[in-house]
Amino acid sequence: MNRSDRQLSPQEARSARIEALAGVIRLHRQIQGIEHHELAARLRWRTEQVRRVETGELLPSVLEFVAIARALRECPYDLIGKASTWHAVRNGRFFLRGDNARSRKTRELIAQAERLGALSAHNLVT
Repeated sequence: MNRSDRQLSPQEARSARIEALAGVIRLHRQIQGIEHHELAARLRWRTEQVRRVETGELLPSVLEFVAIARALRECPYDLIGKASTWHAVRNGRFFLRGDNARSRKTRELIAQAERLGALSAHNLVT
């Protein structure tokens, strides 16, 4: 049985969503070539706090998440959408079907994540 065939417990589902949010934040920081300390400076946080958010050890509040999105020069709504896609990909529930495969930006994000080693092709179902 693979991950997509079984129901996640509430704790597993929460952990997976936190991991997805952390992964999207980390990925966008890496894509932009921003170091932890640079993002921390933009946020006026300690570097360790940024690292803890990116590992999922610390869940940012809504206001902190909006601040992170702004520091990354991203729309908070877009980052949430990308985190939902990331969660679906990581859990084998994301399907790419020909020309109607999500948005171009989502495909680009997935390609960048694969290049950075954050995702592997086996997570995508075609």
